[in-house]
Amino acid sequence: MLIRVEAVRPGAVPAEMRYYIDKPLAGEVLANDSPLVLRGWVWSPNDSIEGVEARTESGECIFQTLNQYRPALNKQLGLAEDVALGFRLDLKARPDTGRVVLRGLGSRAAHVLCSIDMRGMDESKAEERPRQLFFMHIAKTAGSSVNALVQQYYPPERCVSHVESYHLRPDMNVLNLQDKLYISGHVTLEVARRRRYIVDGCKTFTLLRKPASHLLSHIAWVKRLGLPEYAREYAAHPAHIQELARMMNAMSFEEFIGCMGEMGHNLFDNVQTRYLANAFSCLLDDGHLELALATLRTFDIVGLNEEFDQSMRLLARSMGWGEPAILPRENVASYKCTWRELGIGPDHPLLRKLLRYDEEVYAEARRLFDQARNSWLCPEVAE
Repeated sequence: MLIRVEAVRPGAVPAEMRYYIDKPLAGEVLANDSPLVLRGWVWSPNDSIEGVEARTESGECIFQTLNQYRPALNKQLGLAEDVALGFRLDLKARPDTGRVVLRGLGSRAAHVLCSIDMRGMDESKAEERPRQLFFMHIAKTAGSSVNALVQQYYPPERCVSHVESYHLRPDMNVLNLQDKLYISGHVTLEVARRRRYIVDGCKTFTLLRKPASHLLSHIAWVKRLGLPEYAREYAAHPAHIQELARMMNAMSFEEFIGCMGEMGHNLFDNVQTRYLANAFSCLLDDGHLELALATLRTFDIVGLNEEFDQSMRLLARSMGWGEPAILPRENVASYKCTWRELGIGPDHPLLRKLLRYDEEVYAEARRLFDQARNSWLCPEVAE
């Protein structure tokens, strides 16, 4: 006999109260007598939450103080790192468990955070478990904020950010990724599949940005590294990035583009097209554009940096997560520059060459995003 989590229904809490239940997930299937893990976080600015209580229809009751730390969440809420917001309770999953009610116990009042409906099911009818999510993080598209948002839903140990560095950790290998619910990194979809970072049936998501703004953000990032006040950060980067930073601060932008070399093209020449076409260390042509557009259309969810809040709500809805409690803003650039400061106009032929493929890719991303948003908000006008 198996036990299925039929639904995780939100409770009624004060408007200022913040919480999220990241486990169990609706649709999760458990073996009889295996642990039913209840995990999440809760916080209220107007009440001191002492802990959580889980009570089943069969009479079992467990209390747990808040004793797990989520530094990224504390940062978003403006709390000290040593304030524990997270919890975990383990119940026994049995056919007679029925409904589980989870309450947050404050010093002033108790509030129902959620109710979890369970039922027994025959093993032959077991359905697919929750699907993994892969985020292709194109640099300078607010990817750090996406990673922070996902941690509202999934515990840190089930998430891997910057998977491109995963193989450098001696305690990790590809097999360790099989139980992860979220994987992101500066890797292309083709590479993630070829290296088996993700499993079959994994949902895929990416975020794109207006090409001119994206290019300017990349330029500002490299240019900043070459300034004296950022010497420590400069020293932490590899030699080829250091060389680009030195060059950019020693010559005009036009001169820099003319001699930036292969690594410069990877950073500044139609970068979003390169990610989608998996085309680095080469000059791009129309064939790469066609491949990039075809790959973009295979993503389950496509978001836009300029529509970040709506993109995050669309992602949450597509994953069955519900409304995000917080829409984070992480790693916002402190150093910015303008085309005027670079001595070049936005219509300069050099810029057109560096942006022409990305502009077509972004236009298609906008179409896909609008189509998905219209389907969500107004199903009757969806194509």
